[in-house]
Amino acid sequence: MTQRDETRRKEGRMRTPIVDVFETAEGVTFQFELPGVSREDIDINLEGDSLTVSTHAAFKQSEHGEPILQEFTPANFSREFVLSRDLDRENVQASWHDGVMALTVPKAEAAKPRKIQISAQ
Repeated sequence: MTQRDETRRKEGRMRTPIVDVFETAEGVTFQFELPGVSREDIDINLEGDSLTVSTHAAFKQSEHGEPILQEFTPANFSREFVLSRDLDRENVQASWHDGVMALTVPKAEAAKPRKIQISAQ
């Protein structure tokens, strides 16, 4: 068993969250679908070019009784992205709405498109 497999076994179930990535002239937005996860349980880490989003599932007894069929179970989530050097890491913003977390990473000013004026001589 590898070290990674051992870590996963100790931490419980591990899933890869569904993510949509959008790019505009202003930046890049990542939308993470995190069902059953509260925003307090989400860790967002930015180290160098690496953006990592992970969660730690809260395993608790259901208030509805003993399950007869249980298809939805809490799981740990983890996803990592390598960011372009054209993105401004100092101004990342995160928001949360209805189980979807949006992370917006703006483009650095030097990377944004700009119009060049022609001077007359």
